[in-house]
Amino acid sequence: MSSKFLNPQVGRCFLIQIRTKIHPTPAKVEFIQGRSAIGKPAAFEPVRMVIEKGKSYSWCSCGASKKQPFCDGSHRKVNETVPEGQDKFAPLRFVCEETRTVHMCMCKSSSNRPFCDGTHQQLAKSS
Repeated sequence: MSSKFLNPQVGRCFLIQIRTKIHPTPAKVEFIQGRSAIGKPAAFEPVRMVIEKGKSYSWCSCGASKKQPFCDGSHRKVNETVPEGQDKFAPLRFVCEETRTVHMCMCKSSSNRPFCDGTHQQLAKSS
């Protein structure tokens, strides 16, 4: 992967498969296939965790997973209720090239998915 996938917060992490449309779209993300709506918030604060080198992760974009912040396949059931022609939910898959501590987005509205960018603070104030 090229350096355009690097993020200062997470160091050498990169996206290996993206099936998510992010709004607004950051320039460093490239879409491979499909689109995804912005999911319901699972929480209004990030989850701090260690991401392991070489391990593949699937971040939940729908907010319905019971294994937050990761996907458990709940988006399939949620997608059954999405009207035809509207964006569907799909997990965002990524791998880290080094073990790092990161803050994973739980509000599902980050412009830096799957990582927190502080958007939850504005969402919490408005809800």
